[in-house]
Amino acid sequence: MQNILRSTQNDAPPSFFIALLILGVTTFFIYQIGLPGGFILDDNANIQKNSALLLAKPSDLNSVLYAIYSFQPGGGTRSLAMLTFMLDIWRGGLEPEVFKTTNIALHAVCAVILAVVLRQILTLVWHREEATGWIAVGLAALWALHPLHVSTVLYAVQRMQILSTLFTLLAISTYLSARIAQASAHSGRRSLLLTILWAGLAFLSKEDAILLPVYTAIIELTLLKFKATSAQITKIWRNTYLLLGIASIFLFFSVALPHFGTTTPYPGRDFNTIERLLTQTRVLWLYLSQIIFPHPNHLTFYYDHYPISRSLIDPITTLPALLGILWLLYYAWQVRHEHPLRALGLLWFFAGHALTSNIIPLELVFEHRNHLPLAGLCLVGADILRAIFQPSQRSSRSSVVALGGTLSVITLTAATATVYRAHQWGDGMRLAQYHVNIAPGSARAWIDLCNRYYELSMGQPDHPMLQKAIDTCTTGHALGYDAISQTNVVIYKAVQGTLSPADWESLLERLKTVTITPGTKQVIWSLVSNSTGQTQIRLDPDRVAEAITVMTSRTTFSARDYLNIAYFIHNYTTHPEQAIEYMRDVIRAGKINDPAILQMFRDLKENSYDDWLQELEAFARAQGKLTSAVP
Repeated sequence: MQNILRSTQNDAPPSFFIALLILGVTTFFIYQIGLPGGFILDDNANIQKNSALLLAKPSDLNSVLYAIYSFQPGGGTRSLAMLTFMLDIWRGGLEPEVFKTTNIALHAVCAVILAVVLRQILTLVWHREEATGWIAVGLAALWALHPLHVSTVLYAVQRMQILSTLFTLLAISTYLSARIAQASAHSGRRSLLLTILWAGLAFLSKEDAILLPVYTAIIELTLLKFKATSAQITKIWRNTYLLLGIASIFLFFSVALPHFGTTTPYPGRDFNTIERLLTQTRVLWLYLSQIIFPHPNHLTFYYDHYPISRSLIDPITTLPALLGILWLLYYAWQVRHEHPLRALGLLWFFAGHALTSNIIPLELVFEHRNHLPLAGLCLVGADILRAIFQPSQRSSRSSVVALGGTLSVITLTAATATVYRAHQWGDGMRLAQYHVNIAPGSARAWIDLCNRYYELSMGQPDHPMLQKAIDTCTTGHALGYDAISQTNVVIYKAVQGTLSPADWESLLERLKTVTITPGTKQVIWSLVSNSTGQTQIRLDPDRVAEAITVMTSRTTFSARDYLNIAYFIHNYTTHPEQAIEYMRDVIRAGKINDPAILQMFRDLKENSYDDWLQELEAFARAQGKLTSAVP
């Protein structure tokens, strides 16, 4: 064992580095076909309309720091990713190609680092320096050029996921170097320090980097076996992972489960904890099928229409999916000694989904969650192919050639699908039409196409594309589970001059029943902006106020949002007296001495609303939300 571990410390041959260069360059150029496409979905809030990013100036440190910590959904996390977005804006403005070029370059770097990691792993298992290097590059190429990654690489905001993968791979590589050194009677202290550094940068990119100890734990269980030349170090590693495991289980049941677990639907979702976990068993099989059989038409990007598992037999595939997942985990554990690479690959895949397929109320399906887990299945495939092409009578060289040839064919096939899918992503209209064709049940797909048609109309009332936008969103609305489509219909018909009371009633009825997601909340601000002169469209403020009444009766907003609603009601509707109730909501939703509360009092004082000021001040003090003097 010691000789094997020492062999992994040898320098790689020059041909390996040449292969890495070819891998990186090839990956970079293949994805270029998707550059012309525009921004999409979350790019809007996190990049295009992120005022903190747009206003950041190199000469103003405070604005830079504000931009770096501007990822609001994470409470200021993902600061490294936001820093790179800011740098992209500085060098190229809001051109989507600038952001996508950076993503492609980072993905190519990920492929190179993955090849290094795979070479370390394969050398531990197969013990053939030259062959493992070439096979590692081939596996990394298959990973890099897999069509499932197109929606990660060409979706600008998924820079967060790519950076997390990049630094997690670096951390795994240095961890392997440290542990191999310890097993070869060398100090691995420097590599362990680097592992901590890379882990920190990964976490600043995206929170799923917290899974790094899970990846290293399965490497220990399958390959390294906690070995070191020092029995004391071996004991330390065993105890460390044992304590980490116990602590993780304790924190899950004492902190995470009480915090996230619910028998009623999560806020903004139409599923509870059990339903989410049951659904994820089917989602994992969806991911597996997409990785193994990656036909572009099965990679729909939009999964808002994915059916929820309400019980073990609803849908009927839920129970088989659960049993199948349990069997795969059992199989991986059973073969960890006889087929360590196969076990590592399977456990790697499931480790990568341990956070996003758990109890946190995230959306059910997203393709980018496979960015790092997919590498595990590449290892499984390599191990299976090696078992096929290395019978006892076959020479080592011929088996390597057969394995490499098969891997090349698979990679070329995957790359062809990647080129096709990247071509779809290379044009916004083409992509929107493609998504509607392959995912006709997705409201998001119809909304995207609807918005593309409206952009082509340039807001001209008599433009034929405007009617196509209305018809497209009407089709999306007919699916029955979103409110954004009908909101668009209301706005676009207002542009066209054909808006009717029936259109408003249809929107209000949908708002009364639809699941209130963060996206649904944005309906309010879309309606408000189109009724206050912020755009050339002038919706009836009183009808907008009706929509606000429905929404606020079904969900909560932040104190700042309630303040903006109150000002809208007061300044634009025919019932300004109703604004005081929303001002009470500002107090209810705010923190002690919340800036929104203090601003509200300042504005009331400046505008001589003395009666409202006294009433609301008393209410705030009774609620314990005001301890200082009214400014």
